[in-house]
Amino acid sequence: MARTLTYNEMKQTLSELEKDLLAYKRATETAVKAKDELAHIFTAVPDHIAAIDRQYRIKRVNKSLADKLKCTQEALIGALCYKYICMADSPPSSCPHARMLGDGKEHFAEIYIQQLGMNLQVTSSPLYDEKGKLIGGVLVAREIMKHKSSENT
Repeated sequence: MARTLTYNEMKQTLSELEKDLLAYKRATETAVKAKDELAHIFTAVPDHIAAIDRQYRIKRVNKSLADKLKCTQEALIGALCYKYICMADSPPSSCPHARMLGDGKEHFAEIYIQQLGMNLQVTSSPLYDEKGKLIGGVLVAREIMKHKSSENT
């Protein structure tokens, strides 16, 4: 048979639950603030950034890249990166993301994408899950046409 709690024991248990709830609320507020701060940082960066999985699907993209591709961020989620970024039917041989997936190391390339009219320095850095498994990469593309033209003057 279960023992019936006294009034003081119930009061103590309730007090502990209230403390736990308050701690949970504070932790949730902190997590939401951190998430919002990261989203603001991600949006503020002028470089074009995308998180891309092992199947070349875009998992996340910043506003700068979405704007350059004349798409919304939401519309790009799940799309094949090489179709939107490289305007190709498969990953090109120069694709740093493909090379990164092959060896798990960071790769970069300078690429001219005619459809976008841009010279880009593209870096793909590996992204691992909590168990150390390669799950994709973070692609950062920086326009370098300005740099190229200033080198020629």
